[in-house]
Amino acid sequence: MTFYKHQQQKKIILRFSLVLRFSLIINSNAIKTELNAGRGKSYNRIFCDHE
Repeated sequence: MTFYKHQQQKKIILRFSLVLRFSLIINSNAIKTELNAGRGKSYNRIFCDHE
């Protein structure tokens, strides 16, 4: 019984970590594209604000 419970816990943890990793990958890709898209704008803004 305890072994079965342990296996179930392992499965849940594995699934959760997979989902977490997948969402992290998606988020990092989205952040990268946003950075690439807004890179020129943000650099211009930073330099214009400082000068």
